[in-house]
Amino acid sequence: MTTTLRCASCGSELPATSPRSDCPCGGLLDALQCPRETGAVLRARFDRRLRDGDPPVEGSGVWRFRELLLPGRGPVLFHPEGNTRLYRREAVARWAGLRDLALKHEGENPTGSFKDRGMTVAVTQAVRAGASAVACASTGNTSASMAAYAAQAGCEVALESVGG
Repeated sequence: MTTTLRCASCGSELPATSPRSDCPCGGLLDALQCPRETGAVLRARFDRRLRDGDPPVEGSGVWRFRELLLPGRGPVLFHPEGNTRLYRREAVARWAGLRDLALKHEGENPTGSFKDRGMTVAVTQAVRAGASAVACASTGNTSASMAAYAAQAGCEVALESVGG
């Protein structure tokens, strides 16, 4: 799958690894993915990766879908994240009036936050785009996750605490 960044205003295209979120004209960039493979082929690949493991990102519940996340090949930062367990809870299902209910425990991610799922992609993209530092404003979960992935990448971190 290839990805192109195209300006919604003027139609200009930028490389998919561009660090920009807007066009030089001021318009927003759309990430357009051009599939080279059918959904059935991709689904079979994703299922195989789950079943057999996927070195070098074995255990990542995010990067087994890498064709849908970032264009091209390159190193990825992972801890591994995702693939958190589902817990079946019959009593909660009954209370909610459901036949079945599964709860996902996102605290099982490496930093204890569901933010790891997105931050693995965000910091990987920052590194691919040549960033030496990353920044965010956060009440806690986002900054903890970003700092963990940035440390792995050797990037400087700038955090701004908001709220709380």
